[in-house]
Amino acid sequence: ETSSWNFTKTTDETISCRDAFAYWKSYEFCKRPVSSKEERIGSWKMKKTVYAAFSTEVIHEGHKNILEEAKKYGDVIVGVYSNEAILRFDRFPTTSFEYRMELFQQYPGIHQVVVQNSVSYRENLLKYRPDFVIHGDNWKWNEQKKVRDEVVEILKQWGGQLIEVPY
Repeated sequence: ETSSWNFTKTTDETISCRDAFAYWKSYEFCKRPVSSKEERIGSWKMKKTVYAAFSTEVIHEGHKNILEEAKKYGDVIVGVYSNEAILRFDRFPTTSFEYRMELFQQYPGIHQVVVQNSVSYRENLLKYRPDFVIHGDNWKWNEQKKVRDEVVEILKQWGGQLIEVPY
C-alpha cells in the first residue's frame, strides 16, 4: 500500500510531494511573497540548520549552553566524533561510540545525530551545508585553531556563519 503525502501551500490549496519539490526548486518559490495566510505546519518556509560537533562522553553545562544556543538558530545537527577521530585528539575514548551517539539522540531538541569521522569538519559541512556552525570560543587559541580556520573557509562557500559561544 502506498501513501500520498500532501502539503498545504496556502489555506485553500494542497499539492503532492513531487509537485512540492518541483515548486521548491522553481524560481517562483524563491521570489514569492510570504503570505500571512500560510499555515505554519507544512508551510514552505525552509528552516535553517546548525551544525555542532562533539567528542565528549558527558554533556556538561558548557555543552548544554552550546546546544541550547544552537536551537535558537534552527534545526540542530550534531556530529559525534568516531573513536578514530577521538584518537587523533591524543586521547582514548572511555565510552563506546554507540553510547556517545545515544547521549545526543536523547538530548531534547536535536534534529539529527550523525557520525563525524575526522577532526576536520569538511566532510560533514559539505554534506549537510549548514547555515551555521556553533562551537565554544575556546578553539580560537588552542590546538583546534586550524580546524576553526578551515570551518570558516568552508562556510564562506555558501554564506554560512560561525557562532562562537563563550566557553
